[in-house]
Amino acid sequence: MISTERELHLMKVHVFNSEEERAAAVAEGLIGEDDLVITPESGPIDSEMSDTSTNPVENRAIKAYVDSAIAAAIASLN
Repeated sequence: MISTERELHLMKVHVFNSEEERAAAVAEGLIGEDDLVITPESGPIDSEMSDTSTNPVENRAIKAYVDSAIAAAIASLN
């Protein structure tokens, strides 16, 4: 597996219940080249951000993390 850095605000995350749903979305052109795709075949999905896990993370965990970081940055400006 090759690890690459991507800017989170540019990445779309797609979560599918099956490989068939993912394939249908690909066929319809709904998934971009840089998008993160998660299917049951991707393995476990974490519900919290982690420095050590290599599992995908739920959208709501990423959103909460980003919202918290933005709020902290805004608070530090005031």
